[in-house]
Amino acid sequence: MLLIVLKLELEILLQFLLFFSQSITSVSIIKLTFLRFHLRLTNNKPILMKTYLFTMFVACTLMFSCSSDKEDPALSEDNLIGSWELTALEIDEAAASDDEKNASDILDFLAAIDCSLITLTFNEDLSVITENSGNYLEINVNSAGTGLDVPCPTSKDTSVDNYTFDGEVLTYIDKDLQETKVSVSFSGNTMRISATDLDFANFNDGGVLVFTKR
Repeated sequence: MLLIVLKLELEILLQFLLFFSQSITSVSIIKLTFLRFHLRLTNNKPILMKTYLFTMFVACTLMFSCSSDKEDPALSEDNLIGSWELTALEIDEAAASDDEKNASDILDFLAAIDCSLITLTFNEDLSVITENSGNYLEINVNSAGTGLDVPCPTSKDTSVDNYTFDGEVLTYIDKDLQETKVSVSFSGNTMRISATDLDFANFNDGGVLVFTKR
């Protein structure tokens, strides 16, 4: 009678573990352990309970470890929705061209005075509004002759396009249905896009454009 009860309990435990397990390794260990335990019960041989409990514990640990190690959910349009301001241009100082360095310095200067040069606003209806003041920059040298003096532009160009996003590639679709594809990466409230791919005038020579969500 005791053997029957133990077998029944083990079968219930096995089904429970297999139901929740997503790891082939864990399933194999669980099944193997159950088989050995079943054979020993059938043959009425002594059972080292601690050994089997430990094995089952290891299997469970592997099962839930593998489950917790799954990749984060794929990115979607929800990650884009909102307003993103251009705040920096990341460049390789050793290899960057003069245009890249100048563009990086300009954005650093404007960021320091809290000036938004380019803003991208992604909406739930898959429209994107681009506000770009890059064509109205006035680049000067400060009175001391030691650095830049760039007033924050008061004019801007605004365009409304559509977009799609598959988790990695952002596709702009203009009014003529022409598509521009750019690779996008996220880190917290920061979005990075290749400057050459996005192709904004004065900021398209190279490097990575950094946008911050507001």
